[in-house]
Amino acid sequence: MPNTAMFHRLGTLGYTDVYLEKYSRSLICLGRQGSQYLASDCDRDVTVSDGVMSFLCKSRISRKFLRHVGEADLCKEPGIELTLITTDRCNFACSYCFANNLYPSSKTLNAENIVRYIKGFLNLSHARVSSLILFGGEPLLAFKAIKQAWKEVENLFADHQGDMPSIAIVTNGSLITCDIAKFLADNDIAVTVSLDGPKVIHDACRPLQRGQASYEIVVGGINELTRAGAFYSIEATYTSQHLELGIDVIDVVDHALGLNAQEVHVMPAFPEQASGIDTSDNTHVAYLFKVAAARATNRYLTSGVIELAYASRLAYAFAHDRRRRYICTAGLDKFTIMVNGDVVPCYLVCNSAHKIASCSESEKSNAKTPSLERVASTYQALAREHLPECSRCWASDWCFACYGPRYARQSYLGAPGGLECEIYRAMTEATLLECARFLTSRRIKKME
Repeated sequence: MPNTAMFHRLGTLGYTDVYLEKYSRSLICLGRQGSQYLASDCDRDVTVSDGVMSFLCKSRISRKFLRHVGEADLCKEPGIELTLITTDRCNFACSYCFANNLYPSSKTLNAENIVRYIKGFLNLSHARVSSLILFGGEPLLAFKAIKQAWKEVENLFADHQGDMPSIAIVTNGSLITCDIAKFLADNDIAVTVSLDGPKVIHDACRPLQRGQASYEIVVGGINELTRAGAFYSIEATYTSQHLELGIDVIDVVDHALGLNAQEVHVMPAFPEQASGIDTSDNTHVAYLFKVAAARATNRYLTSGVIELAYASRLAYAFAHDRRRRYICTAGLDKFTIMVNGDVVPCYLVCNSAHKIASCSESEKSNAKTPSLERVASTYQALAREHLPECSRCWASDWCFACYGPRYARQSYLGAPGGLECEIYRAMTEATLLECARFLTSRRIKKME
């Protein structure tokens, strides 16, 4: 059987061109003369000899030099990632909000329902829940209920699996008080605060419901988290307004780091029209993400700093040969409980066609059923090798994409396409090129 390879040129290091080979997941550096023979065969399947295949496999083994960084920080614990929508209400009026048409009921869970829904979900599967994410709307609108339910939630997980999963909350930060920050810190709840960059852009994109500026309020909440010793990251959405004001992705990252965020996430709003980015700007926007990813990867590899979350996770996955078989694992090991108790694969893929079960009904039955396992085959069919756009893409093994954008545009589960794919490919190029730079420098030092 012939050996199949697919090469992609990542960029240049000094006098060499750096390539990724998709199937062996290898990095190779070629001088300009050697590179010219490969250039015409990039980004398509080619047949290579046994000798070339052996060389590629040895190249993959050399990645062990990357593995000393970030072992504990980025190793994902096996199990189910469960998101609980505590409310579909919000006190913000963000210009790009994805939830306006998804969550029309304006409902907030009370403590009884929080306990009932989690108990109902645990009745649906024997699998361990490794993480629980509190989401909204603005989840802190339900803080009183969360606090009241907390002891019972701890008891539920103790009975189900012996311990609590990791807990996180995604918030706009405006409602964080001293008492809330202390509760989050005392219970090891990791906090993701939405902040779109410096005051001028954040206030333009994320006003309060009545149009008032929110930046100072959010920064006040972040300061409360700092005083309480809570872990927090900052998540920013990049929009056409950033472009108009000349605010680059790396400016957004630096602003978040200046607020002492332990980790930063940046992505445009999707689908594309929500962020206002015109398709003619896609290549430029992807380049801005590429620049930020290159710096973040360099800092991660040289000092272990997690600056831009995507770049660090990609470098970790590459170093450990963690091939990503699925665009997303929603419906496999990721599930969301909506405010009505319905279990769906994702808070973006949440209409009745994708309803998996009801936590209310499961809780009443008081019996474990294989409901989650029954639906798995539907989402297993979405493996990348079954999706034409992904199977032909050189970056698909490393892409941390999402079904949401494509589903929002076309009600179709598959490769997102458009700006998101351009950004992920650009960031993957930058990250893997920095991995090659790191490996090359280590080899040179070893030879000296």
